[in-house]
Amino acid sequence: MAKHKNSSGGKKRTAAYRKPSRQQLAALSDARAKLKEARDKERAADAKAQGPSEVVATVEF
Repeated sequence: MAKHKNSSGGKKRTAAYRKPSRQQLAALSDARAKLKEARDKERAADAKAQGPSEVVATVEF
């Protein structure tokens, strides 16, 4: 009896967690790409504003 209860509890837990659909995954990766682009743009702007190449090197490492 107790064993059966445990197994059903496990099933409930797995059912509660749903794998993200392809649409959700695509939206996530799209958002990540947009964020990355924005960050890269900011970095480039900062590097231009600050000038010296040493600053760019520190950003990369």
